[in-house]
Amino acid sequence: MEEKGGNGFLDILILLLALLLCVGSQTIFPACLPKPDGSRMMCHMSNLLVTGAGGLCVLFAMIRFFMGRRFKMMLSAAIFAVSFLAMPVPGYLLPLCRMAAMQCQAIFRPAVIFVGVFICVVTGIDIWTRLRKE
Repeated sequence: MEEKGGNGFLDILILLLALLLCVGSQTIFPACLPKPDGSRMMCHMSNLLVTGAGGLCVLFAMIRFFMGRRFKMMLSAAIFAVSFLAMPVPGYLLPLCRMAAMQCQAIFRPAVIFVGVFICVVTGIDIWTRLRKE
């Protein structure tokens, strides 16, 4: 059996960042709120996809706590890929509202890109340090 991967600080940081992407896209920096009649704007699908990508990152980050060194590196690579692919979703892969002053344009898209870049940097550091140890 492979020895445990260590690096508890990075494990917790990656989990917290994944939670920020998942939960934050619904609470802290959501796309536009529903219209008064209850219908949603076109940016709602982008918000749902980012939340789903964040949820997948959370799942991978939770699994990392119980895995050995090589599996942690593979899960970090998966988290890196999912968060990297989540960044262009708002506004590039799925449309957002046209007005630049809308919440999805002014808050949601920059926040998703910022959190995604931060996740990519942290998981990249994790992968690099694990490769150096081997």
